[in-house]
Amino acid sequence: MTRIFRRGIVSLAVLLAAGALTACDDDDGVGPTPPAPLTAASKAALDEAIQDAYRAYYTYEVAVDDFGAVAPFTTIVTTELSYTTALGDLYEDRGLTPPASKWNTGNVPHFQNLQQACMAAEDGEVATEMMFERLLRLGIPDDLRQVFTNQRVTARQQHRLAFRTCAGDAIGTVSAVVAASMTEALQEEFFAYYTYQRVLDDIGSSAPFVVIRDAEWLHIGAASNLFVKRDLTVPTSTWTLSNVPGFANLQAACAGAVDAELELVMTYDRLLLQSLPTDVERVFENLREASLENHLPAFENCAGGGTAVPSAEVIAAMDEAIQDEYRAYFTYSGVVEDVDPDFPFSPIRDAEESHYTALENLYVKRSLNAPASTWNPTNVPQYTTLVSACAAAVLGETANIAMYDRLLALTLPDDVKQVFQNLRTASQDRHLPAFQACD
Repeated sequence: MTRIFRRGIVSLAVLLAAGALTACDDDDGVGPTPPAPLTAASKAALDEAIQDAYRAYYTYEVAVDDFGAVAPFTTIVTTELSYTTALGDLYEDRGLTPPASKWNTGNVPHFQNLQQACMAAEDGEVATEMMFERLLRLGIPDDLRQVFTNQRVTARQQHRLAFRTCAGDAIGTVSAVVAASMTEALQEEFFAYYTYQRVLDDIGSSAPFVVIRDAEWLHIGAASNLFVKRDLTVPTSTWTLSNVPGFANLQAACAGAVDAELELVMTYDRLLLQSLPTDVERVFENLREASLENHLPAFENCAGGGTAVPSAEVIAAMDEAIQDEYRAYFTYSGVVEDVDPDFPFSPIRDAEESHYTALENLYVKRSLNAPASTWNPTNVPQYTTLVSACAAAVLGETANIAMYDRLLALTLPDDVKQVFQNLRTASQDRHLPAFQACD
């Protein structure tokens, strides 16, 4: 299909969304019986479905723009546009105006190469299929049910497999341990999704929860696809709107979301210390990066200050802890550059970044500036062999554990105490054994 023709269809969809075109009655001016009005729940389901179709359309449109007329994007982008029209008709049939797309070519992801685009598209189609599976459990009108069912089947049986073929990534069986890690990651993403959805239900449509809630559903798709590709049953969510935490106001919700994202990052830090299949490792790394680099800063900005400023003794303890985590980060970064680009220094170096980020958040919550690192790549020890680096890391982690033992003997605010305990556990239970094994 030519670019001009596809642009023409977009213009038609825009006119429909704006209500510029009206349906013509036949049978001497007597039109068909209009469908029953939508309940609030059905309207919300339809809104979610059409926004997902918009997202897919613009994502695939960007892929065509970036990589040219390549299969399967050229065909599926047209199908996704027809989906927006079919969903828009469900509004029009009731005299409603379809919502404008919150997606465009500027806010959907761009990819470095075609394989990366295909892998992301496969994950997105799994998320779409799961979305419709969830929406079809609701008491929705028959015409919505029919359209949702058709689009769910296409996402599952056609689009996903087409993108799987163009991704060309080898799929291996997984051990029970890796399968358990995949399940844990998926449940963590379910927790984030339902937590942020509850915030929207309780407090109203507020930034950044709307965008990040949608992103979490795509994360669920990526984690679920690890099962789907292996013909394994995708675990059902253990989380619902009724068993995730609620918050009294937006600031409290943002502060809770900061803690949730930090916990998610540290979960991936732990899971990435395992020997994982390439695709599992890649998904875990991508989801970790999204939480640390995108979601966490957004929630920190909306959380603001509000927690009482602690005593000078507690601030000194926070300062000592964060400098030790900075030291570990720059030390391990040097080892990754010089002698060990892979395991165990690379994943533990990344974990140290989340450790000092967790400590930085203790300052952010109190409207304090976290201290700049006194450490940098030039003033940390350097090593020429993996054995010497591992031996030094054992001593460093042992000293880190002893530091937290000493600091935890102080009278600390609950959140400071919790962070110190979490970081001590990471050093004791994960980092130290890994370095002892390589020493």
